[in-house]
Amino acid sequence: EYIAGLAEYLVNRQSSPGKTLVLDVGAGDGLLARLLKEHFQPKRTAPDILAVDDGSWGISPKTNDVEKLKFTDAIEKYAADYEQIIVLCSWMPMGDDWTASFRKAGVKEYILIGESDDGNCGCNWET
Repeated sequence: EYIAGLAEYLVNRQSSPGKTLVLDVGAGDGLLARLLKEHFQPKRTAPDILAVDDGSWGISPKTNDVEKLKFTDAIEKYAADYEQIIVLCSWMPMGDDWTASFRKAGVKEYILIGESDDGNCGCNWET
């Protein structure tokens, strides 16, 4: 249900097919991106999906599709190729706020997955 709901949201938010990149940053094992790709498999109107992770947590990928890259470098690398980047960020590391970097890079939309406020994702105030 979660993947289907997220996929439907992403399809509706894309600027046009092939012009929107869903960038799963801090993707860890890459499972979220893989499940989204599998969900979209038969659809030609789906956005492109890419998982990136810098490997700093030592999480073993469950797919070969995780590009070893810092999220800031990934946004810079792919920004020119797409009209729109939608960032997915699951369980941002506690004490880090990546959202300022997303906005600074011109990302217009990002989706944060995890606990909020007094949870254990990001910086409670900044994020």
